Amino acid sequence: MKIKLQTTVLLVASLMAFLPGCKSEASSESTSFVVLDTTVIDGDTWLLNRPIDIYFDSAIDFNSVSTSSVIFRATDTINLGVPVTGTYELIPDVQGRADHAIRFTPACPNNLAFDNGGFMPGTVGYELLLPTESSGGYTVVRDVAGHPLSVGLTRRFVTPAVGETYFYDPLFTPPQITNVQVRTGLGLLSMGNATVEVTFDQGIGPSPINI
Repeated sequence: MKIKLQTTVLLVASLMAFLPGCKSEASSESTSFVVLDTTVIDGDTWLLNRPIDIYFDSAIDFNSVSTSSVIFRATDTINLGVPVTGTYELIPDVQGRADHAIRFTPACPNNLAFDNGGFMPGTVGYELLLPTESSGGYTVVRDVAGHPLSVGLTRRFVTPAVGETYFYDPLFTPPQITNVQVRTGLGLLSMGNATVEVTFDQGIGPSPINI
């Protein structure tokens, strides 16, 4: 009788190991959401219009992406508190996985001092910060399953010094006009101020000599 009882217990334990949805299998599922890397590294000199890509291990909920969860801010005293303007978008990562990366494109300056864009020229220090919930006081990036960022990231970089090259040129061709918008009814005899908007396929120098 004793031998039979032990055989029964061993048989039940063996069957439980093969049942679907057992506790040991469920506990192995990861609920973490991690930022992996970014195209800017500590100490970089970053051009004023160059996009910054940030890579994650899961698909990103774009509704959680904002200036409060993906933070760019000046670190020097003079520009402290000056907002860094630009646009965010989801892109594939380097492996081609959709929505696994965020691209921040800083606003491009269009005045002669080049100081009305997202980043200021002149060796100005900036910080990229992706906080986690444990950081406290921040909203955080979440993945499509609702998991908050559990491992964040901080990078510090500077803009080019005065007189250096300010802009990243992704195209090796001369600027080309892609669109022209003219006010309806504008003609040779039109009076007063008129606006004509010309769009190019790349950034152009705003000096009067160039335009």
